[in-house]
Amino acid sequence: MADLDPRINVTVDGEDREIFMSFGLLNELTSWLGSPEALPAIFVKAEMRSEMLSRLLAERKKSGKLITPVADIDDVEIELADVQRLLQWATEHVLSFFLQSLTVLKGVLERDEEKMTGLGSMLVSSKD
Repeated sequence: MADLDPRINVTVDGEDREIFMSFGLLNELTSWLGSPEALPAIFVKAEMRSEMLSRLLAERKKSGKLITPVADIDDVEIELADVQRLLQWATEHVLSFFLQSLTVLKGVLERDEEKMTGLGSMLVSSKD
């Protein structure tokens, strides 16, 4: 996957705002979503879209730790084009993280497959 820009600029409540995809924000988004299968729902389910936007637009420290949550996403003034760009940007980051993590896991499992098979056989025989 191509290198993703860790920053995006959008206009929120009439002011330019830079949002940084820190590890803290990425970790919060992936924890909330749970798995990559949940990503498409962001574009079709209003409550998920609102929740993701609230998380993205909340005031955060550089680390990504929450300072001030968005009180009501419906009161935030942001153009539809910026909403779409922001959701796409965040979704690309989350998907990239999930794919990279699964690729690493696949490599570990393939590397240790023989050990795991032996361990599985040992555990089955110890049941008897």
